[in-house]
Amino acid sequence: MKQFTSFLRCAFLVFIGAALFGYVVLKAERGARVKGARDAVLFIAEFPDHVKEAFAELKDGNTSPYVTKAEQGECGVATRDSSFVDSNYVLASFFDPTIGEARIELIRIDDGEPIYGWTPPEKEIMERYTASGMPFVEYRRITHQNFLAIHPLLFDDGSVLFNLMYGPMVKIDKQSHIQWIIGDCFHHSLQQDADGNIWACLDEKMPRFDSLFSFKGQPFESNSIVKISPEGEVLFKKSVDDILLENNLAGLLYGAGEFENDPVHVNDIQPALSDSKYWKKGDLLISMRNKSTIFLYRPSENKITWLRQGPWIDQHDVNFVDSSHISLFGNDIVRLQGEEKYYPLRGNSNLYVIDMSCGQVATPYEKLFNTQKLYNSFEGRGKILDNGLLFVEETYTGHLVIGNEKDILWSYSKCFPSGLVSSLGWCRYIPKDSLKLDFLAKQTL
Repeated sequence: MKQFTSFLRCAFLVFIGAALFGYVVLKAERGARVKGARDAVLFIAEFPDHVKEAFAELKDGNTSPYVTKAEQGECGVATRDSSFVDSNYVLASFFDPTIGEARIELIRIDDGEPIYGWTPPEKEIMERYTASGMPFVEYRRITHQNFLAIHPLLFDDGSVLFNLMYGPMVKIDKQSHIQWIIGDCFHHSLQQDADGNIWACLDEKMPRFDSLFSFKGQPFESNSIVKISPEGEVLFKKSVDDILLENNLAGLLYGAGEFENDPVHVNDIQPALSDSKYWKKGDLLISMRNKSTIFLYRPSENKITWLRQGPWIDQHDVNFVDSSHISLFGNDIVRLQGEEKYYPLRGNSNLYVIDMSCGQVATPYEKLFNTQKLYNSFEGRGKILDNGLLFVEETYTGHLVIGNEKDILWSYSKCFPSGLVSSLGWCRYIPKDSLKLDFLAKQTL
């Protein structure tokens, strides 16, 4: 009996140690970079401090992987150049540890103050989503721990649309009441076209691939592009796998090496809002992360009109800059097969600009990324503003940055009185001229 009791004690200690180690590694993985043996040794040496921090966070009630300890001086508007002026807004998504829920806020860039907020009704959303069957991606099941509103889109009446990253698409009104839910497997970006409809990324199960390949219990992830009306009606859906195959690009889909269960990983669909020499209104600029490829697709003709692979690696956030330039956020990382590990290929991320008139690729903000160490292992956003400045989201470290070609002019982090900072859920820069704030008169924060 004594031996059995000792065994139970040892087992319990091993369990607690493993749990703490996993918790610490998860926290580190969302924001840290391991550059080599030196960092690995430091991580091991500092492990007791990490455990102490983990216990402190758990004591404070923080069990969300989206929240970490804030660094000194990084809270709120932490950097502001004396010459910087911006009267626009950011629609920010984050986890609020003070209420233990996901939160969306419309934040004034000038002073970092929220002027309006929404709290998605998690319990009701999950009840309705569960009733819908929670399709497909079981190993990415939405729980309270990873419930976060992704890429919220604000409408003139104060309603907000978002997805849950491999979960349902949800629209709530200005009082955070559910207007509608599509219980499917949406992820990444939500972009509005010239007609007001929304283009979204969707994962679907494709039995034809499951019968051909084995992925150790993980389903094949077939990405589709979907057009949805503001009222929640699906207007168009097309598999990206089929788009590639029907445009004679089977080699790009299947690749030259071992076939993986997530071969394309679509993460952004940007509709063209007007005609240019290089695209037509309604064309879609689509990003395939796992192919380091972007392409222009014309749904009316089922035709890929232009395609480019690299020199960026594992990109996010494609944008039309003007009538002849396209930009994208290059994470520039290497993914190891079978591991959720990401290694920076060039030290930092970067913003790439393609000149469609000649095909030249430039990195005009490279000095900013290098000197300020701006980096996202995955996700992340970068958008060139009308004034030529660059808006960057470091998603998992929770930093928003506006800078020129070499310096940060403004930075912001969403912090809380407990000294915690939240990761971000794909924030959206909103110009003041495109924003109607009439709904503010009827409700405050």
